[in-house]
Amino acid sequence: MAGTRVQSLAEAVRAHVRPGMHLNFASTPSRSNAAVREVARAFRGHEPAFVLSSTGFHSTAHLLAMLGLGRRYVACFFGDNYPMPRPHPLYERLHREGKLEAWSLWSYVSALRAGALGQPFALTRSLVGSGLAADLAAHGAFRPLPLAHAPGRSSAVADPFASGPPSAPRAEAAPLGLVAALRPDITFVHGLLGDGRGNVVFSPPHSEGFWGALGATTGVIATVERIVDPSVCEAFPDSLKIPAHRLLAVCEAPYGAHPQPLYAAPRYGVPGYVDDFDHYEQWRAMALDPSAAAPFLEHVLA
Repeated sequence: MAGTRVQSLAEAVRAHVRPGMHLNFASTPSRSNAAVREVARAFRGHEPAFVLSSTGFHSTAHLLAMLGLGRRYVACFFGDNYPMPRPHPLYERLHREGKLEAWSLWSYVSALRAGALGQPFALTRSLVGSGLAADLAAHGAFRPLPLAHAPGRSSAVADPFASGPPSAPRAEAAPLGLVAALRPDITFVHGLLGDGRGNVVFSPPHSEGFWGALGATTGVIATVERIVDPSVCEAFPDSLKIPAHRLLAVCEAPYGAHPQPLYAAPRYGVPGYVDDFDHYEQWRAMALDPSAAAPFLEHVLA
């Protein structure tokens, strides 16, 4: 069909992803692990120097770090998620190299929202005085901003909405922090249904939401469980969370969130699936031992 946004995932990555880009793998609620694998396949053996962001680097996302595809990794968690959250030596090495940028989930979403709204930064109180704030400040992504009313105080800002005359004594307000906006070049998402017009149906819960998709400067590549006629997607207007014109490509990828789960309300007519816990443990083993990863790299990414 002329003008369709339906492409294979390989075609979409080849057409739109370029070295040096900021690639965001959004969790809505699970990320597109099919897209993680395709980016790895396309750039394996190269040094694309991506900025790579996601709420968490675990399981399939280990692949991006294993292959050294990023110059910077931005997330709220780095490690293994099963059988319990725990660190992984892969990220200890990247941390020593200064390539990890750790955020709190709230500040991360706030930064994506600021990017989507065209704002250079977001205000937060959640990081002030924390080790995360110090680490982000070292990366140029955080700056403390004490909120005060004393005139002439350096690096202080008066509250323009404070009540009372300027001369009235006022208590010191809680300090604020600024986090730099995050605005990816391309955001990858995974949904239930998609069509050639760029409509994508998502089932709640939506986890971090769609700020990364709305703010992506180049656009969005969506993987979906099933490509359908536009009339099917348009029957769920409340579930179309991203404007169709923002879609660069809609790519059919059944089980595209695996090994993470996909929640699918019955009304959509698409079966969901649960966590593949055995697969989580396989990813830990592969990230620890290159010989364990070799069969996957040679046969799956070939």
